[in-house]
Amino acid sequence: MYKFKPKSYEARTVSIPAAHLAKLKRRREQRLKKGKNGALVFPTPPHPKRPDYGGDQPDAHHLELCKEIAFRAGLNCGKCTVKRVITSRKTKKQTIREIRCSDHPCCQQWFLHKWRHTYATNLLHSGIDVRTLQLLLGHKNLSTTEKYLKALRVADLSKKIEASSLAKFVA
Repeated sequence: MYKFKPKSYEARTVSIPAAHLAKLKRRREQRLKKGKNGALVFPTPPHPKRPDYGGDQPDAHHLELCKEIAFRAGLNCGKCTVKRVITSRKTKKQTIREIRCSDHPCCQQWFLHKWRHTYATNLLHSGIDVRTLQLLLGHKNLSTTEKYLKALRVADLSKKIEASSLAKFVA
């Protein structure tokens, strides 16, 4: 239908909180009530002038959407700059301008895989074990999943060690 091929041709299931799933279902129902195709939750918006472009197709600009979310959440590094072509509305003259990620959603530190990494790191911080994380991420080898373990801070580990049954036994 959309000619989409998942990585290694393996479809995966990603577990998300029930509240998020309910919100996504409501969004889909709202699209159906408006008479739109309900197959996609986040389709490309229709083009204002070209009826054959966009609308009810997978969003090809997902990275830009993610960068916008990171910008609104204050997660940009604030240091990188990007050169953009700006077209004057009056003269139609194009100039190249440098914009900073502290002011615009253009941070070069954000890429799609970083969202996956953030998801995995948050799961580890919330106490999920590495074997379960391996299953959720679809990794065949545990060594691939173990790279996320470096995100656990030594202070967090110290707290867990102090709260462990061994520490209580010694005290």
